[in-house]
Amino acid sequence: RYNKAMQKHKPLHIGIIGTGFGKIVARICKAIDPTAKIFLSGNDYEKTKRIVAEFSFDGDYKNWEALISDPKIDLVVIATPGYLLRQMFDLAVAHKKHILVEKPVAATAADIGYMKQLTKQYKKIVVVNHCARYHPIVRYLRQSIQEGKLGTILTIRTTTFGVGLG
Repeated sequence: RYNKAMQKHKPLHIGIIGTGFGKIVARICKAIDPTAKIFLSGNDYEKTKRIVAEFSFDGDYKNWEALISDPKIDLVVIATPGYLLRQMFDLAVAHKKHILVEKPVAATAADIGYMKQLTKQYKKIVVVNHCARYHPIVRYLRQSIQEGKLGTILTIRTTTFGVGLG
């Protein structure tokens, strides 16, 4: 959550690759920290420019290589289909960016192993966002809530244990 203490720091420059789910991630980032600067790149440059204008983001890039290579970008969010993930990840690591990868994290299990090895000594944050909304337990809970089986819900706390790249 954004707070006054965050005003003391330079705004985070977030480069998001992808205009589908990436657009949603961009809006969430801006909601969490209104000072964040959001930059977008997608396959269709005209679409990318329209989205940037529609949501008053801070800029666009004609391609993902230019976005990742720009020194002003602090965090790269990879929200694209799997076949380019490894190339994007490699370039982000080469440019020493913080990285958030939307699932799927890679096209193959071998790529995941490679990415994990590549970041073992990495000094930046690498995170995989894996949404669990289709997990059987989550679906069961949602259905139970909708059917009123659990009564009035005042709060929900969830915890997961898993394996990350780091």
